[in-house]
Parts: sequence; structure tokens; C-alpha cells
Amino acid sequence: MESRRAQFAVAFATLALGTCGGDRALSGAADFVRAARSVRVHVQDQSGEGARNVEIVCPDRVRVIADTTSGRLEVVAIGAEAFGRTGDGDWIKVPLSMVNAPAICAGTTWRPDAQDLATLLQAMTKHMVSEQPIGPRQVNGVPCQDWEARDRGPAPDRSGVPRIRMCLGTADKRPMQLTLPDATWTFADWNADLAIHPPAAVKGEPAAAVGQ
Repeated sequence: MESRRAQFAVAFATLALGTCGGDRALSGAADFVRAARSVRVHVQDQSGEGARNVEIVCPDRVRVIADTTSGRLEVVAIGAEAFGRTGDGDWIKVPLSMVNAPAICAGTTWRPDAQDLATLLQAMTKHMVSEQPIGPRQVNGVPCQDWEARDRGPAPDRSGVPRIRMCLGTADKRPMQLTLPDATWTFADWNADLAIHPPAAVKGEPAAAVGQ
């Protein structure tokens, strides 16, 4: 009986420490994202049908490049304006709804109703967060440790409970990969000197009016 009690105490202490460590890891990741000024993200939909490369300059500049059945699609948004083109074709004005990019920074204009990444990470501290017994590994040259966040659902074996997997930088908890139920985001070049400008000319508008 004493042996069982000791085993239970050790298991409970390990769970408690893992939970606290998960809270700190996610809070550290949220703090890193709040202070970030830019990032590149490769987005892969879980369906396997959609992949796109995204560049973001916080708070509200973004470039999305995706290969489609019609060719290479490029969309750029600056604030509330968005522009798109296929291949090397003319730029045209497009609705912001064509910007298929995650809301990483606070103040994102293309998904105003979505949680930004820092808010999402902070909200996950309310979940069951555990460090995975693998790694660390490298993602785009950055050592990171895998974590998993699960909803506190009622399933006894928790096999059907939605979960989110993250690889957070071992040095500063920067997010390097985030696997959501519908997509995987893989990050690179946090705080790089990225430049995103409106196109020099837009079809149907004087060139001088574009980029002001």
C-alpha cells in the first residue's frame, strides 16, 4: 500500500510540475510573439491540398504566395488594401478576404475577428499542457522542444480530445511549429528585416496613386 501511495505521489508531482512548466512555456511563447516584428510562415492544410508561403511584417503587412491550378498566385495586403496577381500578370485590387494567412500579430487587418497568435498561445495555458518525451529537434535551424496542449475533456482515455502540438525554441520559447486540427504552421526568420510594399502599378489605376 505504501508503495502504491509513493508511486501516486510521484506521478501527481510529475503531472503538477509538467502543467506549471507548460504554463510558463506557453506564456514565454506568447511574450515572444507579442514583441515580434516579422516572420515567415509555411502553412500546410491538413487536407494536403493547400500549401502557401507567408511573409508578415507586424502589424498589418502580408505577402502570400501559393501554387494553384491557375498558376502561381501572389497576394499582398497593406493595412486595409489588398492586391493580387497570377504569375507575372497585372496586379489588381482584391478583397481582403483573399488573404489566406494566419493572424500572427495583434492588429491583423485580414482576419480582424481571429485571435492573434500571442492571444491563442496565452489561452492555451488553460488546457492540459505537457512536454513530450522526445527531442529537442531542429526546425529551420532552431532547436525546439515539442509540447502538446489538450482540452480538459471528459473522455477517460482522452483519445478523442482535440489537441494542439507545438515546437517551442529551447532558448527563448519562440514558436517554430504549430500543428492545429486543420493546418500546420512552420515558422522561420522571426524578426528578419522583411520589406512588404504595395505594387508599383495596379491595373486600372494611375501608377502614381499606388504605394502612396
